[in-house]
Amino acid sequence: MRDKITFFQSWRWYLIGTLVFMVIGGLIVLTQDKAGTHLYFNRTHSDFQDFVFRWLTHGGDGYFAAFGAVLLVFITPKDRRLSIFLTSLIALLVCGGLTLFLKQVVFHDALRPSMFLANESLHCVAGVDLHGFHSFPSGHTSAAFAFYGLWAIAFGKRAGLQGLFLLLAILVGYSRIYLSQHFLEDVVVGAGVGILCLSIGYAVGRRFDPHH
Repeated sequence: MRDKITFFQSWRWYLIGTLVFMVIGGLIVLTQDKAGTHLYFNRTHSDFQDFVFRWLTHGGDGYFAAFGAVLLVFITPKDRRLSIFLTSLIALLVCGGLTLFLKQVVFHDALRPSMFLANESLHCVAGVDLHGFHSFPSGHTSAAFAFYGLWAIAFGKRAGLQGLFLLLAILVGYSRIYLSQHFLEDVVVGAGVGILCLSIGYAVGRRFDPHH
């Protein structure tokens, strides 16, 4: 029992915040119309948000996550580097593989907003190419929640930093809705996939952590 408590101790605020985000998002998904919810978010736009979310969404890119994970390994104290490296490697590989499997095989026919709402006039951000298929779940969101969770684990003793990393992950998820690349349900489940994969990676990596 104590081992389970210790497992979540270093990133509990990040995890709790993610679960709260998923519960709130899940309630909206279950009680509100899918199209109506997306149109509501889509009509809440501004030039400032267009600029911010066009770039912030890259926080869920695979290349960004890979580079950031390498950087995290190098700035981690030497005695924890192996642990963080294994956690990062396993979490991101499993996350990428699981998300791809769900998108391409299980939910291959899930339409993105641009196709699902083809008869609606969606606000589009200049320079962003809209995709039409393989919507569920959001790969950027799953990668973001796994990636920023790595940083939350690495700096686990600082609740403020965990909150910052959580905010960044949520903003990446929201950017996918704002840019009409995904629906809210895609983002909520994407967050869950990211946390699940991070847990798997950390379960292995922490065995090599001398502070465990």
